Amino acid sequence: MLGLHPTAEPAPFEINVDLNGVTHSKELDVFLKKNLFLLNEVLDTKSLSYSVFINRSQRTLGSNPLFSVRFELATPDNRIVVNRVCNEDLYVAIRGAIDALKNQAKEEVLKRK
Repeated sequence: MLGLHPTAEPAPFEINVDLNGVTHSKELDVFLKKNLFLLNEVLDTKSLSYSVFINRSQRTLGSNPLFSVRFELATPDNRIVVNRVCNEDLYVAIRGAIDALKNQAKEEVLKRK
């Protein structure tokens, strides 16, 4: 991995997290920072801001809740949004949203070249 490990120093970008029905934890913070740090290296952009919206839905009795994840990535040039990646596992939903964000960001980089 290039650069500093995400837990060694504060992230070189801003992360705003909005949780609805999800308990904030250090594990969630580390997971988000680690994955966004790796994405930041792929994008090779110096100033980024991420907004993460995580919502836990209320489902019918006997079924597991769904976690929906929305990411907004702001760069000096543009804004990329990934909406509604849902899964019963919070971390799978987050990884899915980050993968979609990575794909959109790579497309933006290719457009600029």
